[in-house]
Amino acid sequence: MRIFVAILLGVLVLSSSTVFAADLGGLQVFGAIDLASELGIENPTPDGGRLKVRSFEIAISGPVDPLFDTLINIAGHDESGTIEVELHEAVISSSRLLPGARVRAGRFLLGVGRLNQFHSHDWPFFSAAKMQSLFFAEEAVADSGVEVGYQLPWDIGIPIDIVAGATNGWSYGHTHTGGQRPLTPTHYLHPSLFIEGESAGVGTQLGFNYLGRTDSDSLRLQLTGLDLTHKRRTGKRLDFLLQAEAFHRLRAKANSANMEDVAGYIYSEWALDETWSAGLRADGYSDLSLTFGTGDTRKNFDYGFVPTLTYRPSEFSRLQFSYSLQTETKEGDQNRNEQIIFVQLVSMIGAHPAHDF
Repeated sequence: MRIFVAILLGVLVLSSSTVFAADLGGLQVFGAIDLASELGIENPTPDGGRLKVRSFEIAISGPVDPLFDTLINIAGHDESGTIEVELHEAVISSSRLLPGARVRAGRFLLGVGRLNQFHSHDWPFFSAAKMQSLFFAEEAVADSGVEVGYQLPWDIGIPIDIVAGATNGWSYGHTHTGGQRPLTPTHYLHPSLFIEGESAGVGTQLGFNYLGRTDSDSLRLQLTGLDLTHKRRTGKRLDFLLQAEAFHRLRAKANSANMEDVAGYIYSEWALDETWSAGLRADGYSDLSLTFGTGDTRKNFDYGFVPTLTYRPSEFSRLQFSYSLQTETKEGDQNRNEQIIFVQLVSMIGAHPAHDF
């Protein structure tokens, strides 16, 4: 991996030095750094208060020929003070291979949900919602496979897009091991519809989600949920953002009781002026299978509030201040609180890969 990263960095330097002197045929180079510090107030994390490079990303993308495009993305993450470097994405894609369809093959972030389709430095907030970290991964679930997207040609006034994918499924979530062959590979479906506002710059996207897999130990995972994104823009400025997700998780195994839980979040952000914005995220989680030793249902609900203040001098940088209050409640136990202040600085250079709405 170190040799591969060194070669990639060499290509980046060479590309950057010749970008104004030669035609690179559409080759795009991108990099991002995510600096962060956490100040624990109540029940702080072990590494609280330490300034760290939470993550970095280096990517090269561009057309290969009239039919295919390619993306290579190397990312590093802080794990207990050590930067773990790994291949996040290596994708061969095409929007010209099949009429009206988008196809990609290789390793990629699974096209399901909302947060799971973006690297964390592209999220509108700093910390992962509990739904994301428990049901997917601390950042996103990535795997190798094939994904196809297709916008239905029906003229009903509302565009309907369907994304379907199947990946190896040897592992799920954030792991550094190869995993084991699953009984049923990871597969998912994400149909969504887009509602355009009456005025320019206003739109709403609503997605429906299904993900399933059965691991080598016969544990079946099934995720179903919704994601909603509403944006209102004036030019390039984001005046208002509403983003929400809610999922139900079922884990089932023969001769064992089913495990079910639900989680979600809702986030709103308002522009204060050209550079400053304020946001608030509310989180919720409940284990529907939690019981006392007697077998009686045990009520529980975890909730959190994360107000944020963000300074964006341009689309290439962001300074964000966040306060997180997370509370765990279980019937019969005293509530447990966690309070943390986050400071984040994100800087991006080069041509950032385009994202959907």
